[in-house]
Amino acid sequence: MVSSDEIRNKLEKKRLKKDSDVAEMDKMFDETEKTKKCPNCKTTNPENADFCIKCGNLLRDKNYCPNCGTENLPESQFCQKCGKSFLNHDVSRDKEYLKVLKKQEKHSKDMKQALFVIFFIVIILPTLIVLWWMFTI
Repeated sequence: MVSSDEIRNKLEKKRLKKDSDVAEMDKMFDETEKTKKCPNCKTTNPENADFCIKCGNLLRDKNYCPNCGTENLPESQFCQKCGKSFLNHDVSRDKEYLKVLKKQEKHSKDMKQALFVIFFIVIILPTLIVLWWMFTI
């Protein structure tokens, strides 16, 4: 008959082996691909992931406050400006916020294109017209 201590020891060895296997898998995953860790659950995620594959948390390089929009460090748990807690947040709000960020990026790109057109019309085009006029006289 097997004693409860023997069973406990075997289970402990099995648990330790499982933990070391998980750590080894994480290490292999880290070496083969660029990854980022979830600040919420510390799960290793692919570099291009927007959301954690385990807990669904929004993965971001910068942590923007959903209340006031201030940029905070990624590991911040509270906003440095308004004090809003980043803990116990709604993941669906993160998805909406990601959409807002993408719209802002598109708007920024459109603004850069518009500024280039204005620069061309105001500076380059008159310069070309003056040069053309000078050489034709």
